[in-house]
Amino acid sequence: MKDVIVQFDELANEEYEELQDFVESGKKSKKKPTYEQLLSSINIALRNIKLGFA
Repeated sequence: MKDVIVQFDELANEEYEELQDFVESGKKSKKKPTYEQLLSSINIALRNIKLGFA
């Protein structure tokens, strides 16, 4: 199995890290989807990208 690295541009990486911090600290949006749902969706998409290239 080949290691696959997904790299964000600088702004996207900052936003992704901020989203991770929001989820870690338990902050949630009053609207759906919540930050946790959004982070989960992004992580699933990243995993699927990696599996597609493995």
